[in-house]
Amino acid sequence: MEQMGVIFDLDGVLVDTSQFHKRSWFELAGKEGYDMSDEFFYSTFGMQNYQILPLLAGAELPAERLEQMAQWKERRYRELMGSEVMVMEGAEELVAELFVAIVVIVSILVSGGLEKGRPSIIGVNLRILSKIRGVLPGQMA
Repeated sequence: MEQMGVIFDLDGVLVDTSQFHKRSWFELAGKEGYDMSDEFFYSTFGMQNYQILPLLAGAELPAERLEQMAQWKERRYRELMGSEVMVMEGAEELVAELFVAIVVIVSILVSGGLEKGRPSIIGVNLRILSKIRGVLPGQMA
């Protein structure tokens, strides 16, 4: 029997992490003295840090400074997230049905990359962990 695979994006598809992204961006902006608004946050949601930070600063930033700020934001995001990640409505059921129906091998696409420690949230509150066969960093997609 031929096996089929499904690749899911993690953020916003299987788990809801938007509140942690939002709070970490607002905290970074406050720490750096930049103006931050809901409108700005939502207009940049889904973009990568290196794209957002110059927009937030209103100017290009030196690469070293850009990296420092991006690391601070990501570290704070993971601290805030802790074990409070909520599974998106219907995610468990969908993965379970796919697994039974087509012997699917489920992988999770981690946009921040494996090196950032984000796969640790995959198992949080997810009973579907036994169905997941792999984790891919976003760079591989």
